[in-house]
Amino acid sequence: APNLGDLFQSNATAVANIVDPVLNAGYQTTRVTSGSLDLDPERADTRAFGLVLQPAALPGLSLSIDYFDSDIADAIITPDAQVLINRCAVGEAALCANITRAPIDNRISEVRVKPVNAQVERTSGFDVEIGYRRSLDLSDRIADESLLVRAVATHVRERVVDAVGARFDYAGSLADATAVPDRRAYVFVGLQSPRFDASATLRFIGSGVLRSEWSAADIEDNGVSSVTYVDLGATFRPRLTEPLELFASVGNVFDRAPPRAPVTTGTSFLNTGTNMLLYDTVGRKYSFGLRARF
Repeated sequence: APNLGDLFQSNATAVANIVDPVLNAGYQTTRVTSGSLDLDPERADTRAFGLVLQPAALPGLSLSIDYFDSDIADAIITPDAQVLINRCAVGEAALCANITRAPIDNRISEVRVKPVNAQVERTSGFDVEIGYRRSLDLSDRIADESLLVRAVATHVRERVVDAVGARFDYAGSLADATAVPDRRAYVFVGLQSPRFDASATLRFIGSGVLRSEWSAADIEDNGVSSVTYVDLGATFRPRLTEPLELFASVGNVFDRAPPRAPVTTGTSFLNTGTNMLLYDTVGRKYSFGLRARF
């Protein structure tokens, strides 16, 4: 359903750089962004099924696989001013109502941008999870040790967005805020006891492309390499009767640099050369401290 901003946002006026396909010229115009009371609720059809196995021959082991498939119709989107101009130029008369041209030179004097029910979204894929827990007897001095292993992997087959006549499949595209890795995995291995915990975590993001709609005519190298991060952590409780913990951790142990995945839209001068929403831009980092409860 539309939120308050979608419905009641007041007019916000700004200057926009546009390319006018009618006059074949680029210039600046006025963009007015506002809410819309004409929005309808979004509709979604979701199909999901899964299988869970817990074999009696291997106590503590759990395996699961889930398939998901979701379609969203009439999804709400606020199209860019240039998108409205381009779609109007190819004959979508309903969008032309948002564009005002000056009577003298036919230049666009104002573009009114507001949310519309014009987007169709579809996503599907698989989730796989493996869990294992086992009690250990490593030392007579430490009781109740246990080994915990958990691995989760996701494969996104498609993440298609059809908005105002433009169709994109974001699965495997790794640039910009719309990035959707088509392969991700997370593995956790932990040793737990009443006095001491230790853990190792692996995070994997698969390879992909900057943007799936680009070809060799658009960019020389559209590929983005995969990356794997390893994190380590430990917690020590000196006395079981006191709510005191000492902890330490090392993130990105092997100091893996992020792959080349620059932002291709938006504010270019803030571009760090990689997608900060996906990748570690700090490098190896250490933390340690003391926790106490009162």
